Amino acid sequence: MVRFVNPFSLGNATGNGVLGVTYAWRFLPTNGSEETSGSAKLFAKLSDGHAEDRWSTLQCGSIQLQWSPIDSGLGAITYDAKHMNVHPVSDSYFQNNPLKLSDFAASEQQPKVRLAENGAQPQRNQSRSRVAGLVQYENSTAITHDANGVAVFEFIESFDRQTPENDVQRGVSYRYTFYPRQGKVLNGQGEVFELYRNDNYNGDGSQLDLEAGPTRVRWSYGGKSSGWLYYDPTSFRVWDGATSQLDRLLYLIKDYPDRLFNPTLEDRATE
Repeated sequence: MVRFVNPFSLGNATGNGVLGVTYAWRFLPTNGSEETSGSAKLFAKLSDGHAEDRWSTLQCGSIQLQWSPIDSGLGAITYDAKHMNVHPVSDSYFQNNPLKLSDFAASEQQPKVRLAENGAQPQRNQSRSRVAGLVQYENSTAITHDANGVAVFEFIESFDRQTPENDVQRGVSYRYTFYPRQGKVLNGQGEVFELYRNDNYNGDGSQLDLEAGPTRVRWSYGGKSSGWLYYDPTSFRVWDGATSQLDRLLYLIKDYPDRLFNPTLEDRATE
């Protein structure tokens, strides 16, 4: 876990100097070793009042991430979305809870990819399910970014309901806002679910795509409190963040797209 504290900026009258942030980290290996922790600082040069466009290494135990400044108090972290999951946690969890791998066990499970089972093929503007990311429903918002624009999905209520045919639908309802690169903002609601018949998954009766305008994101059931989203990280980005931080995250994504999607960091995702 990494917690960012005390961002700083030190510059002279000409706008030259440094900016950065102090961070604390906690690391628990999967091999049964004890937890380790520490703290460090990340720096970037200021030139004429602007941070230089470069990436620095953030070390957390044996894990390395890449950090880049965007503005005072704002930065970007990149990670390999094919081999790593990132989950937001509260400050109180970081400071007060002993690290337990069981808290993040869902991220270690192999998600259930339904594409091969129901024969469905990716549709126009739909992500190609190259990687999977876990999303929590409570007080959480999923944000996607692709060539069409930015889509925001706020989860409303999970359900486990029976149909008149005695099938079972397990899923979640959501509301969305879609911000196109050009044109009118779109709002609406929808739901996704997996259908089970005689306790067997039925792909033909399932509704698996989160939809917002032209954006499609493949979903699968993860439980009553979470689900999986599938996407191609080379052309599609997904964030799972706290709803209370939605405005700040949207500002970052919409106003700094070039800094977030550096072409030299292909096959990475940004948090």
